Amino acid sequence: MDFGFGSDLVPIVAILAVFGPFFYIIYLGGKLIKYRIDKKYNALSTEKLNEFDKFKERTNARLQALEAIISEQDEEQASKINKSSAPFKQDRSLSDTELSADESHYESKITKGSNSRLKNQLK
Repeated sequence: MDFGFGSDLVPIVAILAVFGPFFYIIYLGGKLIKYRIDKKYNALSTEKLNEFDKFKERTNARLQALEAIISEQDEEQASKINKSSAPFKQDRSLSDTELSADESHYESKITKGSNSRLKNQLK
């Protein structure tokens, strides 16, 4: 009973029948390990992304508050300049000491108000 070409197939089929499921189990184990590693690192990166988003939101809020304070200071300085130049145009009877006292009063209000707002925003 010489099977000829078929006799060469029997050992190959036997090897595949025995080792095929074994290699498939190894493949599934590797896939499971890779899935668990990806899941772990994705969770860590998600936490970091959430923390980074919160940081960006806080930083943007602080930046907007600082910009608002600066724009208020610019408006107050512009109004101070307009007020200080208006007496010169309308009434020249005010003395220099009255004007300098008036200007220092406005400057103290500006610096006092903006510093307290700035301290509140940085907490």
